[in-house]
Amino acid sequence: FCINNKKKAKKQLQVLKYQKKSTSKIDNTSKVVIPENPVKIIYTKGLILWSKVIRGNKEYCYCETCGKMLKTYNGVYGAQAGHFLDKAIYWKLALNPDNGLIQCKECNVDMTHTFEEHKLIRQKIRQAMIENKGIEVIIDLEEQAEQFKYKVSTNQENSKPKIDDIPFLQNQITILKTLLT
Repeated sequence: FCINNKKKAKKQLQVLKYQKKSTSKIDNTSKVVIPENPVKIIYTKGLILWSKVIRGNKEYCYCETCGKMLKTYNGVYGAQAGHFLDKAIYWKLALNPDNGLIQCKECNVDMTHTFEEHKLIRQKIRQAMIENKGIEVIIDLEEQAEQFKYKVSTNQENSKPKIDDIPFLQNQITILKTLLT
């Protein structure tokens, strides 16, 4: 991604920030429209596609962590797509299709566990990932995570997705779209 494109993208974003809405009919004043963060929009779109890839299109499935049977309708209800490597820490791996598994709500997002229970759940998730994806894939993901943490700590990588990460995110979205077809 060359410097000129970065500058152009930032300039376009600045222009968007200060575009005016139509004048109000009530008091004849203009309102400034501040658009949503384009990086957040693209990243969220990617997470939605990633979730569809992970959950698939099954009518029934099982939580890959606890084994609970989940009723789904076109991959929507009951089943959730859980990240093996936390998307809040490893955002660059969040859209990787190998970084997810089907989970029930309790195993994916409920934070009512003690530290020891959470540790046990993490071990179960890792074991399920090994069974479903293979140990080589998991080791590769863990190595990518370590490299990412190192790059963030040495300022070679952003800790959160930024405007210059848009091409990377768009590429990941393209990959996810091919997996859905």
